[in-house]
Amino acid sequence: MAEPRPAPEGSESERDALPPSMRDRVPFLLYRAAEQSHSLANDMLARMELNARQVGILTLVTEREPMTQKALGDMLRIDRTTMVTLIDDLEGKGLVVRQRHPRDRRAFLVWPTESGRTAKIEAVAILAEPSAGACWARRFRTGRA
Repeated sequence: MAEPRPAPEGSESERDALPPSMRDRVPFLLYRAAEQSHSLANDMLARMELNARQVGILTLVTEREPMTQKALGDMLRIDRTTMVTLIDDLEGKGLVVRQRHPRDRRAFLVWPTESGRTAKIEAVAILAEPSAGACWARRFRTGRA
């Protein structure tokens, strides 16, 4: 059996360095695009000391209604343990509060604070900045911001 060769450095792009079985698979390429998009959003939100998942939580609880941690996790496809950590961090920053659910004493509702509502607006504005479009295009063309 042949030994795997490292991708040559220099002229080949990362996409071209992928084997055809990966490079020609739409699901894999969509996954890669989503990963790069998530990474870029995190880079852009770093100045607010937030990440894309936290902004997703803030968006849901401000634009919809307070939600349980489980409902947020289901909607954003975030596992329970990670969701607790994300909400702990948001709560520590004063952006959300947890309150017992009035009909289910085992559940907590996540509510935005005024600071959380403001942070959500600022985060959405950052992600919509005109320079963001150029960053997105550069990231997808080169794999770097």
